[in-house]
Amino acid sequence: MKDLSMMLDENVKLNVRTTGVFLNGEKVLVHKCCNHYALPGGRVQAREDSISALKREVSEELGLEIN
Repeated sequence: MKDLSMMLDENVKLNVRTTGVFLNGEKVLVHKCCNHYALPGGRVQAREDSISALKREVSEELGLEIN
Protein backbone atom coordinates (compact mmCIF):
# COMPACT_ATOMS: atom_id res chain seq x y z
CA MET A 1 0.00 0.00 0.00
CA LYS A 2 1.27 3.51 -0.75
CA ASP A 3 2.13 6.04 1.95
CA LEU A 4 0.11 9.26 2.09
CA SER A 5 2.41 11.99 0.80
CA MET A 6 2.46 14.95 -1.54
CA MET A 7 5.13 16.92 -3.32
CA LEU A 8 5.09 20.58 -2.18
CA ASP A 9 7.61 21.50 -4.86
CA GLU A 10 10.26 19.61 -6.80
CA ASN A 11 12.53 19.30 -3.73
CA VAL A 12 10.07 19.02 -0.83
CA LYS A 13 7.89 15.99 -0.05
CA LEU A 14 5.32 16.07 2.77
CA ASN A 15 4.67 12.70 4.45
CA VAL A 16 1.64 12.11 6.69
CA ARG A 17 2.78 10.48 9.93
CA THR A 18 1.24 9.36 13.21
CA THR A 19 2.90 8.95 16.60
CA GLY A 20 1.80 7.92 20.05
CA VAL A 21 2.85 8.84 23.57
CA PHE A 22 2.93 5.79 25.85
CA LEU A 23 3.37 6.53 29.55
CA ASN A 24 4.26 4.28 32.47
CA GLY A 25 4.22 6.52 35.51
CA GLU A 26 6.73 9.25 34.66
CA LYS A 27 8.45 7.21 31.94
CA VAL A 28 7.80 7.76 28.22
CA LEU A 29 8.28 4.95 25.70
CA VAL A 30 10.73 5.88 22.93
CA HIS A 31 12.83 3.81 20.57
CA LYS A 32 16.27 4.43 19.14
CA CYS A 33 16.25 5.02 15.42
CA CYS A 34 19.61 5.64 13.71
CA ASN A 35 21.29 8.32 15.84
CA HIS A 36 18.22 9.69 17.64
CA TYR A 37 15.29 8.67 19.80
CA ALA A 38 11.71 8.84 18.52
CA LEU A 39 8.17 8.28 19.67
CA PRO A 40 6.64 5.09 18.24
CA GLY A 41 4.81 5.68 14.97
CA GLY A 42 5.35 6.18 11.29
CA ARG A 43 3.77 6.94 7.95
CA VAL A 44 0.05 6.63 7.34
CA GLN A 45 -0.84 4.55 4.30
CA ALA A 46 -3.55 5.29 1.75
CA ARG A 47 -7.08 4.46 3.05
CA GLU A 48 -5.73 3.98 6.59
CA ASP A 49 -6.82 6.05 9.60
CA SER A 50 -4.21 7.36 12.03
CA ILE A 51 -5.13 4.95 14.87
CA SER A 52 -4.83 1.91 12.59
CA ALA A 53 -1.52 3.25 11.29
CA LEU A 54 -0.20 3.72 14.83
CA LYS A 55 -1.21 0.18 15.83
CA ARG A 56 0.50 -1.23 12.71
CA GLU A 57 3.68 0.81 13.21
CA VAL A 58 4.00 -0.10 16.92
CA SER A 59 3.56 -3.76 15.99
CA GLU A 60 6.17 -3.52 13.22
CA GLU A 61 8.71 -1.44 15.17
CA LEU A 62 8.36 -2.79 18.70
CA GLY A 63 6.50 -6.09 18.41
CA LEU A 64 3.74 -4.79 20.73
CA GLU A 65 0.00 -5.07 20.18
CA ILE A 66 -2.30 -2.17 21.08
CA ASN A 67 -5.95 -2.85 21.94
